[in-house]
Amino acid sequence: MSSTSPTPGRPTPAISTPTPTRRDWAAVAALVAAVAVACASLYRPSFRRPTPDPTTSDTRSPTSRYRRPPWMARVIGGRLARLFRPSVVVRLSVPGRTSGTDRSVPVVVLGHEGERYLVSVYGWTEWSRNLRAGGRGTLTRGRRGHESFRAVEVPVEQRPPLIAAYLDAFGRYPNVRQLFQDLPDPADHPVFLLTTKD
Repeated sequence: MSSTSPTPGRPTPAISTPTPTRRDWAAVAALVAAVAVACASLYRPSFRRPTPDPTTSDTRSPTSRYRRPPWMARVIGGRLARLFRPSVVVRLSVPGRTSGTDRSVPVVVLGHEGERYLVSVYGWTEWSRNLRAGGRGTLTRGRRGHESFRAVEVPVEQRPPLIAAYLDAFGRYPNVRQLFQDLPDPADHPVFLLTTKD
């Protein structure tokens, strides 16, 4: 019977384990990002009507709806997008309207006719309701690019050309056009004009 124990006096040969390179990690990250995008494009959650918002005079009619992003898009897709597309995706931080604690979410900033805007693609999101209540926030690019701003909500009747510009710029990304088809009323998409904070 053969034995697998090492022979006395003879060194055990070392087993070399290759060290992952940056290219290996990049390939893994790209694969995870692709899976997240695929899952986000296939997953179609149902509509959810949020509770009335006391910070606005809108009575939250049944047509004002909110679509919750799928888990993969919220938890994984947003984080990877900030890594792979830092020139497009930034981190928005807004104080909570009740807690006062900063809440962060990945967003894209629309540049249009010399101004900058935030468009809530998923409808009446928490960040849009917080921004409506507080009127201020912070944008972060990478680790050092922090910018504080004030926000003014754009009236509903002025939103269609901004939504059209948003679709022209970002309509190729997963679910963007479908979201505006599912929520066609401009009143369902809060839009904010960004100004430099004093």
